[in-house]
Amino acid sequence: SIMKAVEHVPHETVLDLFAGSGRVAHAFHCLGSKVVANDYLVAAATVTQGLLSPQPEARYYEEMAKASPVPMNHWWCDAAEGYITRENAAAIGGMRLYVDTVPPEARAALLGTLMVALGRVDACVGQYAAHLHGDSVPARTKMDVRTLIEPLQHAPDMPAGKVACSEAQALVDSLPDDFHVDLVYLDPPYTPTVNYPRYYHLLDTLVLFDAPVTRGKTKKRPNTHEKSPWISSKAHAVEEALIKLMVGLQGHTSHVLLSFSD
Repeated sequence: SIMKAVEHVPHETVLDLFAGSGRVAHAFHCLGSKVVANDYLVAAATVTQGLLSPQPEARYYEEMAKASPVPMNHWWCDAAEGYITRENAAAIGGMRLYVDTVPPEARAALLGTLMVALGRVDACVGQYAAHLHGDSVPARTKMDVRTLIEPLQHAPDMPAGKVACSEAQALVDSLPDDFHVDLVYLDPPYTPTVNYPRYYHLLDTLVLFDAPVTRGKTKKRPNTHEKSPWISSKAHAVEEALIKLMVGLQGHTSHVLLSFSD
């Protein structure tokens, strides 16, 4: 496991450059590490920030679950159509508007909770993949999303970790000369086919709530055509990206843990 791999490696300070769901950053955070995390996707960076933040007051979760739904003709209901029931879309829209009324320090945790709840009543990734391959779309559950609002797990008595939302190389290139961590954890997306902004565009829209002009029957956001250098069928392209990243990390860390799948 990852934690076993670093058992004898200093990890008082950790940089996680491809945070994804935030689970690894959260695990280090729970061990007492000072964590700096990053992900290119707005939704991933937000849920990671939620996991690395102190637990908000319980009343915020209760009030969010009781928020009035948005009207059925709200732009969010149109954007989410096909992915979740219109009733759940309206409920989620109302809860998302509530999030904008809470203190900034509670916002990421509530958004993370809302994304997890949405993920339990939809099939965002499966829906998009089904459209791509011409398969039948996954069934949308009619379970009331408001009953699924549960707090994220938080590390007790730990100050909030820091989270960036940037392309990994761009973040490394911007690090000040005196930035140094004990350990850098790398888990880049080794896949030639999955363009993450396309698969998770609905979650990004939920976080940004910016009424984007969407494209196609899967209602993709305008930025979903952008492709990470890590997403390539050419092995040498990924190798070059990794080498460039490692060169950029020189002087900023003493240890690198690389996670990969062959």
